[in-house]
Amino acid sequence: MAASSAFMKLARGLFVAQFLLPAAWASDQPLSAIDWLSNSVAPPQAEPAQNDVTPLAALPSEIAVLPLDGNTPDGVGLQPAEQLGLAPGLWGRSSAADLARAVSTLPDGSNAPPALNRFLRDVLTGKFEPPIDAAIDDRFFLARIDRLLSMGHLQEADEIIRRAGPEESRRFRRAFDIALLTGTETEACRIIENVPDISPTYPARIFCLARLGNWDVAALTLGNAEALGILTPEEEVLLLHFLDPELFEG
Repeated sequence: MAASSAFMKLARGLFVAQFLLPAAWASDQPLSAIDWLSNSVAPPQAEPAQNDVTPLAALPSEIAVLPLDGNTPDGVGLQPAEQLGLAPGLWGRSSAADLARAVSTLPDGSNAPPALNRFLRDVLTGKFEPPIDAAIDDRFFLARIDRLLSMGHLQEADEIIRRAGPEESRRFRRAFDIALLTGTETEACRIIENVPDISPTYPARIFCLARLGNWDVAALTLGNAEALGILTPEEEVLLLHFLDPELFEG
């Protein structure tokens, strides 16, 4: 099923703004500020052509997929839809995959009119009824977060993740990026200390061991990772430089 007409109207508005404004829009995809540690905000991967449209018959019913309490990440928002002047059921019977695709393929809004970007921010942070299959597919939630990060709305993205619960690894990967960008990595590293498997990458685990003062354990972990061939040569150099900068002085 096609994504909601609201996104289609928004996409048209962004395209119109692109061609009416004299400056060319940036073509580079946003990346993590410290991409060797997490790299959560990466260019979207192309999906197989047969997944471009979700057949109506393939969509599960709302009763079949939504938990009784309705608690899914896509039900989380910062303000009710009514306060935005929008309908709570804006997404209709759209699937999470279709909505995620609609968000990820919107044009870069760097030179779009501010009002249009504000509207997109409000839509992405608003509290709406979840997509029909949100209980088994969180791609739309992650697409919302990624677009907010690429737009620079770190606080909004962080708050939505907190309300949804950062315990899931892909959500935490994005929360970790936000922590690095906002200087709150100690809190994120303590989560990794308590739940090591949630670490977004092996370098992130080593970084956090050192960040929390466990330098010897960090160095030992780095040595083991090198021996096992887990790290790329670039990651090895960066981590060595981080753990022992004196090796690179002079």
